[in-house]
Amino acid sequence: MLMPKPRSCVPGPGTLPLGKGVILHPGPAAPTRDALGLEHWQGRLDAVLGRGEPPYPLMLEARSSNAGGAEAFVLELAPERGRLQAGSAAGLRQGLARALQWLLAPGPVRSVVIEDEPALPWRGLLLDPARHPLGEGALHRTLDAMATLGMNVLHLHLSDDQGVAFESRRRPKLHKASGREGYLSFDALHRLGEAAAQRGLRIVPELDLPGHAGGLLFAYPECAAGAVPAQLPRAFGPSLYALDPTREESWALIHDLLDDLAECFPDPYLHLGGDEVPASVYAFEDRRRVAWCAERGLAPGPEVQQWFSRALAERCAQRGKRLILWDEALHPALPREVTVQVWRRVETLEAALAQGHDALLSAPYYLDLALPAARHLAFSPGAGANALAATQDTLLAAPELADVQPGPARVMALADGVETVPGPVRGQLLGGEACLWGELVDDAVLDGRLHDRLPAVAEALWCEAPPAPEDHRARLGAFLPLLSRTTACEPLPGARACCALGLDPRQAGALRTFYAALVPLRWYKRLLGQGLDGRLRGAVAVPRPRDARTPLTTPVDFLPAENLVLHALAAKPAHDSAWVAQGRAWRAALKELAPALAEGGSLAVFAPHGEALAALASALVAGDPELPALAERYVTLEAGEARFALPAALLGRPLP
Repeated sequence: MLMPKPRSCVPGPGTLPLGKGVILHPGPAAPTRDALGLEHWQGRLDAVLGRGEPPYPLMLEARSSNAGGAEAFVLELAPERGRLQAGSAAGLRQGLARALQWLLAPGPVRSVVIEDEPALPWRGLLLDPARHPLGEGALHRTLDAMATLGMNVLHLHLSDDQGVAFESRRRPKLHKASGREGYLSFDALHRLGEAAAQRGLRIVPELDLPGHAGGLLFAYPECAAGAVPAQLPRAFGPSLYALDPTREESWALIHDLLDDLAECFPDPYLHLGGDEVPASVYAFEDRRRVAWCAERGLAPGPEVQQWFSRALAERCAQRGKRLILWDEALHPALPREVTVQVWRRVETLEAALAQGHDALLSAPYYLDLALPAARHLAFSPGAGANALAATQDTLLAAPELADVQPGPARVMALADGVETVPGPVRGQLLGGEACLWGELVDDAVLDGRLHDRLPAVAEALWCEAPPAPEDHRARLGAFLPLLSRTTACEPLPGARACCALGLDPRQAGALRTFYAALVPLRWYKRLLGQGLDGRLRGAVAVPRPRDARTPLTTPVDFLPAENLVLHALAAKPAHDSAWVAQGRAWRAALKELAPALAEGGSLAVFAPHGEALAALASALVAGDPELPALAERYVTLEAGEARFALPAALLGRPLP
């Protein structure tokens, strides 16, 4: 059941006496309790197991640091006592994360020996509080989940067109004008940093420059290269809002914000965006700025942003920081010390490494695309350029993307012009990051959008080779309830979802059962709405159906992207007892949710799914021989921005 799957896990004879809890004992050569964040781990064990006398002892011991990498560990849990050995505090914390999973499993807990270490040193998650606020509580519970999964970097995207998500001590006008509701105070960010360090995580902040600057420019319009927002922007997508590098006001603002972030975040890395800046923004024609370009030997246009990237790298170095930029910044003139984060296509990873840049892979790990976990799990960053490209081709041909086929290809085509210019020294593959962009995510929605697929990315970044999807799903089914028991996370629809949808929290079980017949629309079909077809033909001006003001309170907002129930049932014939039992469960759930599915109810947009499910559930229970024909009738059903996935599973087809 462990997540990520360890390199070696050998259960032994006997069970562990956990009736009086567990006590963590650092040995004489082990790091201090504070360095290990021991109170955090002890508290999580006590919250589930309690504590009596004598508790089960788990000894934490230092060992030679050359026995494996910095995060390698050996965990031995025998009936008499446990022993965790590692060469560093990081290794001991990783061992504690796996010990927690093993010790808190339901039922009798067997003895075991686990040996493990991660394949890659950077295993991150990007969250985006700039589009929709994410409160302190949501971020703290996410740190708990990340630590449990062995992830070690939280990347916070703190500014975008729609707002600025942090308090600036030096520029208070910024968060007062563009912080909207719920920006993170300076003290809240400090508390978050302390909590992250206690769990062995780093926090890397991102200030998006020079584009996606609507939030910055609403407060400081004098820094604009061109367009200035008349009000705080709400529309999603690329924009023409960008900082003007020819103005001293822009650099004064940048310097103050860099100092704010350096003061608040001790991490050696700082992310400054660099993505989606239209070339027209810097196609200067006025005399002053044309002269500015000439003084620096630049042609107005893309060369201005390339100069901007080099200048930002210098400003970061002056503050002892290493710069990270999105892959649009990759260019032969980009300083080699800049780390490149790849988001558009996997081939760009090889271009960055060959040019001498350290690199992070995110292109296959966009959780906001609502893809099944197996699609993320399939991408192993260290597999090599050819293997990654082949996996990307498989994804482009995936059945669940059939109706948006040109869309992913169009995004990847944005990187067609990237040059591969080998440098004298090859860069290092640091690892990768899952990305959960915030257009369709807020506090209430966060957990359901994140935790059913974040474990797949954690495994892709931790394991030398990704486990099989069936193996992953089997362990995920055990991991999600454990996450619910040991953190404040709600990975499956529960009280938060019921509250948002106007249901009684006691109906959470019925809601989860109903949802087991559905999947959300994949890729950006929800975000782009009815304008998708036009956008896929290049009509980028088609309005999007949502903006930063749109409430995230519809049933699909709480619908998980990973359907464990249908994956498990799809391997069985429709007359199997498991299908029949599920049919009965669906009928009971529909009865309980009937008022909500009726006209005017909070689930009314899903009423077509409810009607179809009632027909199929009755046919399952009755063993109706016409079940395949009935399923065929509903195989294309779509309502409330969700697909009716049950017919595909019944007919032995891939889930939509």
